Amino acid sequence: MTFGYGFGALAAVTACLGSARAGSLLDDDLEFVSFPPGFKWCVGVSSHQHEGMNINSDWWAFEQDHDDVPESGVAVDHWNRFREDHRLAKNLGVSQFRMTLEWARIEPREGVVDAGAVEHYREAVAHLEGLGIEPLLTLHQLTLPKWFEDRGGFSWEGAPQAFARFARLAATRIAPRVRWWTTSVDGAIHLFVGHATDLIPPSRNDIASLGPAIVGFLRTHAAAYRALHEARKGSNHPVQVGIVHFVRLFDPKRVWNPIDHLGARMLNQAFNWMLSDAIQTGRVRLSIPFTFHLDERIPEARGTQDFIGINYYTRNLVELNPLQGDLPGQIAHALTAVRPGAPVTDMGWEIYPRGMYRTLMEARRRYPGVPFYITEGGLADATDDLRPAYMRSYLGELRRAMDADVPVLGYCHWSLTDNFEWREGFVPRFGLYGVDYETLQRTPRPSARLVRDISLANGFWRQSARK
Repeated sequence: MTFGYGFGALAAVTACLGSARAGSLLDDDLEFVSFPPGFKWCVGVSSHQHEGMNINSDWWAFEQDHDDVPESGVAVDHWNRFREDHRLAKNLGVSQFRMTLEWARIEPREGVVDAGAVEHYREAVAHLEGLGIEPLLTLHQLTLPKWFEDRGGFSWEGAPQAFARFARLAATRIAPRVRWWTTSVDGAIHLFVGHATDLIPPSRNDIASLGPAIVGFLRTHAAAYRALHEARKGSNHPVQVGIVHFVRLFDPKRVWNPIDHLGARMLNQAFNWMLSDAIQTGRVRLSIPFTFHLDERIPEARGTQDFIGINYYTRNLVELNPLQGDLPGQIAHALTAVRPGAPVTDMGWEIYPRGMYRTLMEARRRYPGVPFYITEGGLADATDDLRPAYMRSYLGELRRAMDADVPVLGYCHWSLTDNFEWREGFVPRFGLYGVDYETLQRTPRPSARLVRDISLANGFWRQSARK
């Protein structure tokens, strides 16, 4: 089911404001928030969460080995329905589509390339281009080939060469005309949660394994960055290569308590900015009191980000008491603590639009001259009651940051359809299109029309801040 293109300005207003009167265009309480020409409106999917049957990946093996972890199965079968899903994206009026090239499909065994998977992704990229939608391609989003993890993952000394080989293949055989690439998405989640806990692959549950993994991850990113650029050197299709960071703001729960402030600063630095700082400077530094220390130079990583992708959703509150012991447990609690009474999504995440502005302003302070891209924004909202207001408020804060001279290239909404949400399984509903998991039928939620109107108008109407 899709919807047509016959909506005019009046439909855009009513879609954005719901109960607004038809004559509100002339009222002083409305304003149009516009974005610069060429601003990229995008929707996203990822391989493991949408394609299904990713049987040669570490995540698939993790699902089979743990009774308490949901199984992804066919997910939403994007592998077989990509043409249908691309047309749904076209109906939204977006100019860009973010997707993952699944390494575990393309190289299911070390050194063995699956020609069928290469051809599949080549067709998917070409189909998007034929629809007039620009692909934004990702090489790693939490999942890795099982053989790569068996070698040691990013801690393996051969990781940079192996990942660079994959990147080179992708840039030459799959997407020889695609300009926009990200080497990795949510690397901090993979590193911190995957190594310091047993909640996700590689499930090390050993904080001592974190240092080699961080260093190896940065070297692997740098190798892929150079491989992508070298693959297109001298061609008519140069690349822009970035890396995507999951930014989750941490604020002190007790504003009067210096320990909470210290904990919030530590978590913000470690989780949000450590990797991009290292790529900017060529030196990675991380200290967790009484637990972990890392300080190493990685000169090959310096400057290997043509842009920085940011996935921003929410914030959490930090409350620490060193006298109680179990500092790691208290830090883990801070990853879920929410301000009492705050509006929350279906996953219990605080809806905190101002964090978009704060995140972008901090990013500009740290990385002057580097452009940014909001590569994910969205929420779990099965009823679609919160999503329209959420989008207007978050995009309003994004535009406020741009008015303060933060260079933002575009905004990519998560997600095109409902999907497999890792350990949360199929319960959270992030999609602009709802999915019936029995039939896999896609149905547009009302907010899909809002996204379409925003994309085509390059802006949206909202209640004016003027008195």
